[in-house]
Amino acid sequence: MLVLVSGSGQSRNLVLAAERATAHRMAAVCLVGNRGSALAQACDLAIHVPSPSLPVIQQVHLVVIHTVCLIVEDLLGDG
Repeated sequence: MLVLVSGSGQSRNLVLAAERATAHRMAAVCLVGNRGSALAQACDLAIHVPSPSLPVIQQVHLVVIHTVCLIVEDLLGDG
């Protein structure tokens, strides 16, 4: 699984990475600020933050990433 993070969702290098991942049958998941962005369209799953404010988008992305880490740690055990 490839995970991509972009506030605008317009970074061409990230869009290309998502396209290559899906071409190789790898899941592409992205965190974006714009639902209709090129990156969101290129990913299998796009989690978007509906805000015009980049700092808000970035803070929500951090919360999502930390939440996913907590879930994975819980599933795998705290070690």
